[in-house]
Amino acid sequence: PFLSGPDDFRPVHFSYSADGKHLYFTDWVKISYPVHGHGRIWRVEFKQPVQMCPLQRADSHQVMTPEESLASLGSDDPYVRTQAIQILTTHPEILLDHPFDSHHSSTARAHHAVVLKRLSHQGQPSVIPKLLQDTSPNVRFVGIKWIADKGLTQFHANLEQLLDLPELNRKELRAVIASLATIAGTSKQEFSPDDTLLKLSIDTAKPPRIRALALQSIDINHKNLTVDTLASLADSEHEIMKREAIHSLVIHPNPNRMRVLVKLAADQTLSEDLRADAIAGLTPSAADHNGLLHLLTESTSEIVSQEAYRTLSAGITGRHLPEKPPATDLQAWRELIAQSSREPDPAVGRRLFFHSVLGGCYRCHAKNGRGNTVGPDLTTIQNQTGISRDWLLEHIVNPNAEIAPYYRPQQLLTKDGKLLTGLIVGREGKKQAYIQTNGETFFILKADIEERKELTTSIMPLGLLDNMTTHEIQDLMSYLLQDRDQNISTTKTWTKQKGRTSNASAALH
Repeated sequence: PFLSGPDDFRPVHFSYSADGKHLYFTDWVKISYPVHGHGRIWRVEFKQPVQMCPLQRADSHQVMTPEESLASLGSDDPYVRTQAIQILTTHPEILLDHPFDSHHSSTARAHHAVVLKRLSHQGQPSVIPKLLQDTSPNVRFVGIKWIADKGLTQFHANLEQLLDLPELNRKELRAVIASLATIAGTSKQEFSPDDTLLKLSIDTAKPPRIRALALQSIDINHKNLTVDTLASLADSEHEIMKREAIHSLVIHPNPNRMRVLVKLAADQTLSEDLRADAIAGLTPSAADHNGLLHLLTESTSEIVSQEAYRTLSAGITGRHLPEKPPATDLQAWRELIAQSSREPDPAVGRRLFFHSVLGGCYRCHAKNGRGNTVGPDLTTIQNQTGISRDWLLEHIVNPNAEIAPYYRPQQLLTKDGKLLTGLIVGREGKKQAYIQTNGETFFILKADIEERKELTTSIMPLGLLDNMTTHEIQDLMSYLLQDRDQNISTTKTWTKQKGRTSNASAALH
């Protein structure tokens, strides 16, 4: 490495001196100082001055012509595509005879759209309606982002029309809602993304899949997302809406949800998976519904009966399982998991992820639109570089094995003697916001902090799998590694990993 240091050496914001003799950078990431403002500024002196002007290419033939650049927009090499975009941005005349939709490759169309976006000062926004109508989600996304970035209010109706598109994915839906909020203008304070999503979810004229995506994306604590509204959606004629309504009911903060879940759990007209979802949601009040749960254990459906047994054992009788290996003995954990020979079931894994007593992962993590943001969103964890079943197992059983710096909790001692722990989520003004392990946010005046200490242990608890069977552990990992394209449907296959991105070390903390 160019420079290295101890764990608290985290340089940011680099700048060269005008003569190229020095490199300056700040070291502000460490926030454990007793008094705010004790960061550091470093100066590195080079043995020889750095040339501040770009180096001339040794072979001028390496630079693509505009024609070659146009043909390279669909290249598999991201560096080639980037160079092509840069060249075409400085030679826009070639685009006059080559509209973006002349490309057969969706990758080429998307990057052609990026070029047009960069040339928007030349009147190119007129192409946006065509971008939004493209069959590729990547092309549509460029159009959506273009509207937001440039504040193009004239395309408000075009954004609204996208909400009628059945194949719209979650990324696009969130982008559309964000763009609508951005271009709201003077009425921005009146625009509520959650209200918009809720309105979309109850609009029977919209495609059921879009309504389901919208319901997934609403903050579960949103005041207008009531138990009665969810009960009505659970009575929908569309299976996809029933499922998403039940999933929201399971983690809804209002205890009145139990009366709805009881009816759903006992409803023999529902699919067995939906009934199992409702049964799992009864765990916090299992003692109040002991009779129903025992009756459900006798169901002819193995899925229903097994979930009823799980709810009884987790909510009333307690679980008596063999002792698990030490957190540091990964090989012993591998051998333990290998004892389970049956095919893992991600549907069960999902119920464990959102379970109130067992997994409970949703208290800190989000997946497919639901959960909290104490830790990272795990929706695309299977696509991250270095993620494997072994890696996932190690970081669940031993969360202290590797912790990204920005997921290290802060331990605070206040002037009145309180000891608080949480992750920083906001530092603006006189107050700081922290998230606790239960997902709740607390605020504290900076002036009230007597001492601050950055912990080297994860906020993720040890022993998370100790109360699960080997089958359940496999089910949970199967759900976590499930292909993100299946997040609005249920599958029972163990998805192989492919096409990953980066930042594996932050994934679970």
